Parts: sequence; structure tokens; C-alpha cells
Amino acid sequence: MQIAGRQSTSLHCDLAPWSNGDKVRLTIPFKTPWRTIKITDAARDLIASHLTLNCNPPNKLGDVSWIKPSKYIGIWWGMIVGKWTWGEGFRHGATNARGKKYIDFAAKHGFDEVLIEGASAGFTGLFPGDTVTTSYTKTTPDFDLIEVQQYAKSKGVSLQAYHETSASTHNYMAQIDDAFSLMNQIGMQKAKIGHVGQMMDKVEYHYGQHGVNYYRKVLEKAAEYKVGVNFHEPIKDTGERRTYPNMLTREGAKGMEYNAWGNGGNPVSHTTILAFTRMLEAPMDFTPGIFDLLYQKMDVETDNEIPVKIIFVDEGNGYSNIRYKGGESFWQTKPMILESSADGAAVWSITEMMKPGEWEWGISAHDVLIDNNNAWLPSLLNLKNRKINISADGKISGDVSIRIPNQGFDAKAGFTASKEDMESIGTNVFGKTQRVNTTLAKQLAYYLVLYSPMQMASDFIENYENQPAFAFIKEVPVDWQTTEVIDGEIGEYVTIARKDSNSEDWYLGSITNEKARDFSIPLDFLDEDKKYAATIYRDANDAHWEHNPLALTIEEATLEKPDKLRLKLAPGGGVAVSIKALD
Repeated sequence: MQIAGRQSTSLHCDLAPWSNGDKVRLTIPFKTPWRTIKITDAARDLIASHLTLNCNPPNKLGDVSWIKPSKYIGIWWGMIVGKWTWGEGFRHGATNARGKKYIDFAAKHGFDEVLIEGASAGFTGLFPGDTVTTSYTKTTPDFDLIEVQQYAKSKGVSLQAYHETSASTHNYMAQIDDAFSLMNQIGMQKAKIGHVGQMMDKVEYHYGQHGVNYYRKVLEKAAEYKVGVNFHEPIKDTGERRTYPNMLTREGAKGMEYNAWGNGGNPVSHTTILAFTRMLEAPMDFTPGIFDLLYQKMDVETDNEIPVKIIFVDEGNGYSNIRYKGGESFWQTKPMILESSADGAAVWSITEMMKPGEWEWGISAHDVLIDNNNAWLPSLLNLKNRKINISADGKISGDVSIRIPNQGFDAKAGFTASKEDMESIGTNVFGKTQRVNTTLAKQLAYYLVLYSPMQMASDFIENYENQPAFAFIKEVPVDWQTTEVIDGEIGEYVTIARKDSNSEDWYLGSITNEKARDFSIPLDFLDEDKKYAATIYRDANDAHWEHNPLALTIEEATLEKPDKLRLKLAPGGGVAVSIKALD
């Protein structure tokens, strides 16, 4: 169901239809679900409300001691930013060697699970054609699921299954028993189940009755096999985790991955809104923990690179603001250099360092006819992206140039790139349009503000090495016995404290939008006559989400219930505090 305002004080409801137009299919008698509205005196009380959750029937699974929260890392971010691929090939992310490397890291640093995406045989892309052939029991030739899981178990770790359905419910339901049975056999207990695609089975809405029924069937089937579920591309949560506690977490809003695709990323205020919207109904697998906020360490593997000169020749059309983009450099926008201009022809070039493999590339430019500053020239010429092949011994073949003959129009009568156009940095530039719009301290605070019993440290594991801030991610629990919403305003800031389920320790997180904040936090939630050792991970005095996001200060303090905790948040920043009870 959708609810929308239409420039009035009324809310209008509508149901997503079946592919033939039916709104609902049912038998008589029937019951409609609860509809709830939350109205509170203070924004923070919205977060504290369990109204929707409690409208659901109680646990129907019986003994749920097998359901365990977990903290995990994964072979995931590399695919999101384009460094690795889900599909088979020379940049395939899911390999035995990389899987074991991540398992070693997880075991060393106390993580419970490793998510490895892209290991399924038959996977043809996130947006496949008419037939989805993905297998959930067979893997690609370079990844042995049983071998890698056995290695994980020997290290006290487990793999987390990744079932990307590509929104094909028919293909997934036909294999679901075999998939969950295999998980049971080799000791995997949780599955991330994705549903990338505009429509389910090409024709049905995710949030229509078909989709709602499908998600419930998967959840019930998972419970049969004692599998914990993390839905991605889901419908919104309606509190069913009370009835089915194996519904651990889900996506269902713009998470960390939206910072990777060259569109400027999530706005600075994004998570200060999520806390009062998406997060009201269910845990979210937001996948926090990115430390390389400006993508400065994305391409540190420079072994076996060779220089490749790319050339663009314009035979009199007057194209300007010429920029190269290629897969080997994660499709970053890179200006090309004008080498020569004579007799109306212009030659532009750039030399790129490339590893062995097959790399697509192309050129964007200012289109003189329609004044488009980001014209993709291969498309303009009805061409596919160019491809360069580099062999293991460094031999170059394929396309290293694009030549555009004179198109017959008068370039002088067309548009030329303005000063503003020439200063445009493009849509994919690391550290500028392609970055994470937070401070480092705010990434830590997400582990308190954005609750999930399956919580990920999502960056490349190399970016956690020798990082003092990583100690907080390793320490912070994912399972809580008490939550105190200290304060918050929608789109402005939010501060939340949570008590560990397995100790007397507390943890506190606070985040802000573009505005710097100073808070004095009462510690009424602490126990009387008890002292606590606090470790405070805060924005440094000169930190700023845009200009100095990595500046972090770590401080120690002893706290008691009568004290006030002074917090200073930079613009776009945050603070995370570990408050450990002293004996």
C-alpha cells in the first residue's frame, strides 16, 4: 500500500495492483491488517515507540535460541565501487584466496561472519534478461563454498550466504529448499537475500500482494531451516519480526552503497532523517563503517600496471571539455590534454596506468549542437563503449582511440563550453562527487543510531589496519537490552544510548546534519553508585564533513550518574562513546 499527500490535509491510500490490474485477491471471510499513526509530543518519542511491532502476533517459532546476532565483514564494497565484479572474470570478487583472506581478518578481529557476494554459478548480472539462471547451491569455478566454509569454521567464523534473486521469485522458490538445506549441512546460519530489479518476475510490484506473499513465504521457509534473514530490496517492515524473530534485518532505504555511484552520495542530513522514518519500523542493514571517506586508497594495488595512451581525434566538430572515463579507474572523470590543433582537427590524449584484463572506456565532452556538457561520445556515435585488452605479459590490443569525422555542421555556429562548463569536475571524481559525506566519527556513531542485529564493517579490510578508530567497531555490541533515546529532531540531529545485552556496559552515539552541535548529555541512564570508564571517539576541533572528514580525537574519562557528558559535533559529524562499567 502507498500513502501520499496531495496538497491537502488528507492522506490518500492506494494498493499496488497485480499485473492484470487486480488490487487484492482473497477469499471470504478475511481480515485487513492494522493501520497505525504515531503522534508524539517530541520527535525522540517516535523512535522509542513500539506501536507497530506490538500490533503483530507474538513469536510463533517457539524456541529461538538458535537466532544469534552477528557482526560481519564482506567481499561487497569492492563490487559496489567497481573494483571487483559479481560476475565471473578477471576482476571477480569471490575467489577462494580472497575469501580466506577475509576470514583470517574476521578471526583475528573478532567478527562472527564473512559475507561473500558473487559466488553463485549462473549469475548473469544484477539486471539479467528474460531468464534468471542463478544457482543457490552451485558456485563459480574460482570459489569452492564447502572448502571456504570449512576453513571459516576452523577459524571460529562462518560464511553468510548471499542469495541474489534478481527479483525472480520463481527461480528462487524452485531452489529454496535445496539452498537452505545446503546451508544447514555446512553450518551457515544467515542469508542475505537480494531482489534487485524494478519488478518481480518482470511484471509484479515488490510491494504488491504477490511480493508481500513471497517475502512471507521465504521468511517462513527460512524458519523451517533455522535460517536468519536479511532482506535487501525488500518491502517495508510491518513489525513481523515479533512473530518471526528470524527476520533479523533488511535494507529498504538508501544505505552506504549510494555513496559509491558518482551522484554526490547521500546528503549530509540523510541519516538524521532515516532515524525518524525508515528506522521507526525495523532494524536496517545500512552497512556502515567506511573509513576511506574520500576514496584515496581505492587503487593501492598497482602491481603489473603498464602505461596505455588513449587518444581522441576530433576532425573539425569543435568538441571541448574532453574527459576520459574507464573501468580500470572506476569510471572516474579525468580531463584529457589537448596535444595539437591544426587545420580544424584537434588531438586529445591521456596516459592511464592499467592492469592486465579487459577494460571498457569512453569519452564525455561538451556537445556543440545541444550545449550538453556531459555528452557520452560513444552513444552519440551509436557505438558501444570501447574496449582495451591487456595480456598478462603486457601486450595491448583492442581500441585505444576514438576518431570522430567531420559531421558537416558549422562548429562556429554551435555552442562552446562556458567557463563554468570547463570548471565542472564531472560526475565521478573521487573525494569530490564520489565520496562519503560524513566525518569518521559519524561512521562510528552509526553503530548506535542505526540499529541492526546484523551489523557490517563494510570497508575494504586494508582500510582498518593501523586505525585507532577500528577499536570501537570491534568492541561495540550488536545486541541490546535497553535503549534510551536522549534527544533528536527530524533532519537535524539524534542521540541514542544503548545497554549491552551481555554486560553492564553502555554505548552512546550522536550524529548531526550540516550544523555543528554542542550537547550536554545527562547520564540518568547509568546505575547509582557505579563508576564507568568512557572512551570518547569524537570529531577533532577542526573536523568538517567536507573539508577535513578524517580528523578524529579519542579521549578517556571516568563517568558517574550525576555527571554531564559534553559532546562536540563537527558539521556533518558525530561522536561514539564506549561507557564500560568498572568493578
